[in-house]
Amino acid sequence: MKAMMLRVAGRGSEARREFALVRAAARRKGLTLIETAMVLAIAAVFIAGVMLFFQNASISAKTNEATSQLAAIQQAVRTVYAGQASYDSANGTIVQGLIATRSVPSKMVNTTTQSLRNAFNGDVDIQPVANGANFDVVFNGLPSDACAKMLTMDFGRGLLSVSGSATVQSAGGSSGSSGSTGPMTPTDAGAACGNSNTSSIKWTFF
Repeated sequence: MKAMMLRVAGRGSEARREFALVRAAARRKGLTLIETAMVLAIAAVFIAGVMLFFQNASISAKTNEATSQLAAIQQAVRTVYAGQASYDSANGTIVQGLIATRSVPSKMVNTTTQSLRNAFNGDVDIQPVANGANFDVVFNGLPSDACAKMLTMDFGRGLLSVSGSATVQSAGGSSGSSGSTGPMTPTDAGAACGNSNTSSIKWTFF
């Protein structure tokens, strides 16, 4: 009888040890799941930060490229039409003239439509105004932050006015803001460009 009781007690002790091992394993498994979830959460935050950084870097690079494109257009128009009485042309538009004389970066030229595109892949419109004495340059399809940054830039004494809009503008048209005779303040530029990726800027040069 005593021996039987000892065997039962021994089995009970073994059962308790096994139960304790099972609980410990479950506890370790629970900690592992929590740790895995934490690692995944940290990784997600890190990836989001990296993506945001590269997106901002890309917009900044394209804004610089668009600025260089505008400077190239100014110089090209003045050079191509230096021997003409005005910026009006009886044999095509200013855009066609710039493309025909290869006066703008080839990256800007859409050979299929014979039109110009800016660094953000938006339309570029160039038209004579004031009876051909001056010319408008419009960059459409700009992100609002790029639009605001470009509105605050000084493009030289040849700039007569500049206007920003949250929507598409046309060269020679009256859409957009009333225009500024020089670079806009950051506050005015932000208000003019709005909060979309369809902002535009119109510059008038002589």
